[in-house]
Amino acid sequence: RARTAMFTNQLRSKARVRTEVAAALSKALRDGELAIDYQPIFSAVSERAEAAEALLRWNHPTRGRIGAAEFVPVAEETGVIVPIGDWVLEQACAATRTWIDSGVVGPRFAVHVNVSRLQLANPAFVNRVVDLLREYRLRPRQIVLEAREATLLGEAAEVIRSVRALRRVGVRVALDNFGTGSNALSLLTDVGADVLKLDGSLALPSGASDADTRVVRALVLLAHALNMEVVAERVTGLEQL
Repeated sequence: RARTAMFTNQLRSKARVRTEVAAALSKALRDGELAIDYQPIFSAVSERAEAAEALLRWNHPTRGRIGAAEFVPVAEETGVIVPIGDWVLEQACAATRTWIDSGVVGPRFAVHVNVSRLQLANPAFVNRVVDLLREYRLRPRQIVLEAREATLLGEAAEVIRSVRALRRVGVRVALDNFGTGSNALSLLTDVGADVLKLDGSLALPSGASDADTRVVRALVLLAHALNMEVVAERVTGLEQL
């Protein structure tokens, strides 16, 4: 009985923490505490930044700047990710238009934005994306929505419908962190995507073995055979490039 009571108290404590974090995130969105860092995505051919990924940050009043990994899981569990994700998407579109108009980037520059299962499951999401494209005068290909494997797996028919509808209007979908899940290959044919984003764990360090190199080469060839672009994370040196 004592163990059961302790376990119950732990569950209640975790639930209370989730509720408090969700409330704090809603307040952070209202008070302008959320911010976006943009990580450039370079072409290995032109060696120019041809896109950027929008990375959510929280400028917490007491803890300082917090990365998305610390609070996004709670936001997804509690549903707060829906308004936050919408805000990130609009901010990214607005930033892209500003950069293009000021000549900082070319007219084809694209922005990558992470999306959650809850966003994709919302029947209004596709229209929202189309409206933002129209408002900020962006081509559909200039938005790349990144979804993790777990987001696309399962029986969520509404998620798959949204992905297919987005691709039909020309918005690109990226399969994020490819290579970390057991069902990753099936997603390429069952769901479909336009960009294959190789997980950072696959980046080839200095002195990588021939086997490691062959694995990465095979994944790139597979993606190209499916008419997909490839983005590799954590490329930090010339040898990796």
